Amino acid sequence: MESEYIAVSDTCREAVWLRRIVGELDKPLETATPLLCDNESSISLAQNPEAHKRSKHIDVRYHFIREQVAKKVIVVSYINTKDQLADILTKALDFESQTKIMNGLGIRKIPEDGIRV
Repeated sequence: MESEYIAVSDTCREAVWLRRIVGELDKPLETATPLLCDNESSISLAQNPEAHKRSKHIDVRYHFIREQVAKKVIVVSYINTKDQLADILTKALDFESQTKIMNGLGIRKIPEDGIRV
């Protein structure tokens, strides 16, 4: 749970940074940014501002996500592990899972005779 929570917190930081850039380039985003996580304990910890017994050892800087959830800047939601597209970047996958994720990301095989324009 701890490593997932830290990963979600780091992702939240990046999302807030990207929201600020978009706000400076265009107009500020009015809706919350969805953040998908496949660990229900991490989601619970991010959404609940009360300290949990098992989270006392987690560095305070990782609780930034709680502020963003409370401000409704970020919405943390559950996604089934089988549907988590980010797994291609973090895990060794079997061929079927890798193909499913690549299709979900819109990644296609390059034809052997090169790219046609």
